[in-house]
Amino acid sequence: MKSSYWEGAIRPLLFSKFLSMKKIVFLCGFIGFAISVHAQKYDHNWVMGAATIVDTFPLFEIISVIHAESGLDFDTIPMHGRYRLNTGSTTWSDAEGNLKYYSNGKAVFNTAGVIMENGDSLNYGEIWEKQSQSYAASNAIVPLPDPGGNLNLSYLIHGELVHGESFIEGYSTFIGDIRYSKIKTDGGMDGLGEVLEKNVVLVKDTFENMEVAQHANGRDWWIIGAQLYTNKFFSFLLTDKGIQGPFIQFLGKGYKADIPAAGSFGFLVMNQQGTQMARINTDTALTVYDFDRCSGTFTSYRTLAFDEPIVVAGAGTIGDMEFSPSGRYLYILNNAPCYQVDLWADTLKLTPLELLGETKFKCNIGRGLAQLGPDGRIYIAPTGSGLCLHVLKYPELPGNECELTINEIDLPVYTHNSLVHYPNYRLGAMEGSPCDTLSTSVAEPGPQGELKIYPNPASGPVQIEITLSEYGRQDTELIIVDALGREVHRHRYTPYAYLHTWDTSQVPNGTYILQLFSDQQPVATSRVVVIHE
Repeated sequence: MKSSYWEGAIRPLLFSKFLSMKKIVFLCGFIGFAISVHAQKYDHNWVMGAATIVDTFPLFEIISVIHAESGLDFDTIPMHGRYRLNTGSTTWSDAEGNLKYYSNGKAVFNTAGVIMENGDSLNYGEIWEKQSQSYAASNAIVPLPDPGGNLNLSYLIHGELVHGESFIEGYSTFIGDIRYSKIKTDGGMDGLGEVLEKNVVLVKDTFENMEVAQHANGRDWWIIGAQLYTNKFFSFLLTDKGIQGPFIQFLGKGYKADIPAAGSFGFLVMNQQGTQMARINTDTALTVYDFDRCSGTFTSYRTLAFDEPIVVAGAGTIGDMEFSPSGRYLYILNNAPCYQVDLWADTLKLTPLELLGETKFKCNIGRGLAQLGPDGRIYIAPTGSGLCLHVLKYPELPGNECELTINEIDLPVYTHNSLVHYPNYRLGAMEGSPCDTLSTSVAEPGPQGELKIYPNPASGPVQIEITLSEYGRQDTELIIVDALGREVHRHRYTPYAYLHTWDTSQVPNGTYILQLFSDQQPVATSRVVVIHE
C-alpha cells in the first residue's frame, strides 16, 4: 500500500487513493443532457459469465449482473439456450439504474432472463449459426440513449461478425457492417420490452471495429467505424431526428498485420473527454487521433510505430486499450506484456508494466477486455475462463505506480473475456460549444448534488454514490466527520467517477456526517450510522 497516492504524480490532478477490496460493485452514473434527469445510470449494471458445462456440453449460461443498491450482492440469471457470453456482451439500465435488458450479441434478453419480444437473431449473418459464443465483435455492441429524451427508448449499436483471415470462433475482430436496433423497454406483450427495429444496416463494409462519442451538444452521439487495414473512417450522427450519414474521412495510414491473428488489431477506444481516440495494430503501430466533438472528424494524429510486434509469440494477442480518467495515460492490455503510454509527453513511447498479484486456482492471468470503472480504476477480464478480474488500481500514476494487479477481484461465477464496453455517458455538453444545435427547452435544474450510502447502518465497507450536475470536475471532494466534527475520512473523486468505498470497521460506533464539496462549496450532506456487533 502506498503512503501517498499522489506522491510523485502530476500536480494539476488531485485524486485520492481508493480503498482496495477483493470484491467490488461495478456501476456508473451520468448527468446527460439538460432536458433529462441528473441520475441517468444507463451503465449501472455490468454483465459477465461463462457457460455451465454438463457432460462437456454447455446447457445454459450463468450471467453475473452486479447491482449497486444491494451492496456486494451478485445475482445470477439463467440464460436458457446454447448461447455463450464472450466479448460481445452489454447491458442497459434506466435513468435510475434499474436493469432493463442485456445481450450477448445474438439476442436481447429482458429482466426475466428470456428473449425480448422480437429480440432474437440479433446480428444475423453468414456465420451466426456457427457462433455458439457471444456474437458481437470485441467492444462492438454499445447501447445509447434516445436523443429525443424518451427514457424508455434506446438504440443498440452493433455489427455482424465476418470471417477474418485467421478466424477463431468467438474472437474474430472484424465486423461486416454497422447496424442498429431500436428497443422500447416498457413495451411488448409482457411489458418487459420489445425490439421495435432490428438489424438495420447503416453501412456494409469490413471494419476493424467501431466506437461512439457524445456530440458537443451533450445530447446526440457520433458512431465511428474504422475500415479494415485502411485510413478510411465512416461516421454517423444519432439525433432526435434519427441517424444521419455516413460521413467519410481519410486520415493517417492503415496497417495490415503480417500475421493476422485474432485480436491482433481492431481495438478502438475514446477517452473520457471525447477528444482523442486510439487505434492499435499490435504487430505494427499505435495511432492516437484528435477528435472534434462538433464536426465528428479527426483533426490530427500521432503514431507510435513498433520496431517489432508488442506481443509474445504463442502467448496470444487478445487484449484491449483504455484511457485513464484524465486522458493522460493510455493502457495497452495484452495477453502478453502490458504497456502505458503518456499522451502528454512530446514523444510517444511504450512503458512496460510489471504484473502484481498472485496466480489463483481457477483464475486466468490473461488480459482481455478492459473498462474504466466508476471509481477511476480500470477492470480487465481474463482471456480464458476464470473466477477473477484483474484491476489497474491507479491509472493516473506513471509506470508501475499504476499497480496492474492480476486476479484482484474474486467472482462468484466463471467469466470468459466477457466485459461490457461503455462510452462516457456522464460527459455532457461542451461548455461554450459553437455547434450547440439543441432547440428544445431545458427543464429546471436539479439538485447540485446528492449522496447515497449503502448499507446504512453499516459495520464494514459502505458504498458512497454521488450525483452531480457536473461530473467532469477535478475538485469534487468528500469529507466525513464524527459527531464532534472531527474529520475521519477524506476522498477526491476522479473526473466522471461517482463511486467510492469507505471501510467503517476502522471507526467506532456512532453517527457520521458525510459532506460533498464541489469548487470548495457544499453541494450535498448525508449521514451514516456505524454499529459494530
